[in-house]
Amino acid sequence: MKKFLVVIVMLFWAHSAYAIGLGVTGKASSLGIGIEVTKSLVPMVNIRGGVNFFNYTFNRTKSGNDYDFDLKLKSFSILVDLHPILGRGFRISGGVVFNDNHMEMLGLGGGSYSIGNQTYTAADIGVLRGTVDFKPIAPYLGIGWGNATSGRFGIAMDLGLAFQGSPQVALVASGPISSNPIFIQELNRENRELENDTREFKYYPVIGVGLSFNLGL
Repeated sequence: MKKFLVVIVMLFWAHSAYAIGLGVTGKASSLGIGIEVTKSLVPMVNIRGGVNFFNYTFNRTKSGNDYDFDLKLKSFSILVDLHPILGRGFRISGGVVFNDNHMEMLGLGGGSYSIGNQTYTAADIGVLRGTVDFKPIAPYLGIGWGNATSGRFGIAMDLGLAFQGSPQVALVASGPISSNPIFIQELNRENRELENDTREFKYYPVIGVGLSFNLGL
């Protein structure tokens, strides 16, 4: 992903920093804090590449247990913007998000944990950790406003969906019961329940706003 990003950036800047039809945008969105580079291809079509990152920690009860969730956002996107009305900022966008977004989980069981259909003591479970992962390539479709290659400064807005697929959950316990076959079966059941509980992340909403600057003026 890093090598791919370097190639894209070099291609953009090969036109020189002051080439006509080249702009940059700083953004804050549900994908994180990011920066985008936009290049005009033809009068109504632009190509846009961006990087985003952010970390966010929250607590949530899932499947009867309390967890600390550490959401780690890191992605790189390549989008094509169609501006159907020449001279206007409205755009229809499609492309892909190279997705390294994931969540890390830490169980806060107190005295016991509910795992699958069984209840286990915290002493038996030890430390309960897990990860929630998604597909590495997520198609993206959305609408928005703004054209970084038109005017000196501009406002950029996006509203869309990244189709990152069903979450994959993997829990791991460190305690003495972790190798018990019955416990492993219940832990797999718990993984499936958590995947069902986090299915709302299958279609990830992308909402963003930013400020653009045209390098070609």
